[in-house]
Amino acid sequence: MSRRQRLEIVKRCQGGALQRELAEAYGVHITTVRRILQQSASIIVRGMSPAPPPPPARRADRPARYPGGEPDRPGSRR
Repeated sequence: MSRRQRLEIVKRCQGGALQRELAEAYGVHITTVRRILQQSASIIVRGMSPAPPPPPARRADRPARYPGGEPDRPGSRR
């Protein structure tokens, strides 16, 4: 199977085509279509940047918030 055909399979699947339909259209087994899609996903993932860093911890100069969203007030009950 040519590289062009593999790319067409990936694009058609992203467009909503069923794997079964693609297998029939290209004359291959459904596991071949799945393998092509898995390989394309690993190439995409490999090319992506790493996950973003976690959000920073709450800064001390910002007031904490209750679960209801109200800021802490001096003398308030907890």
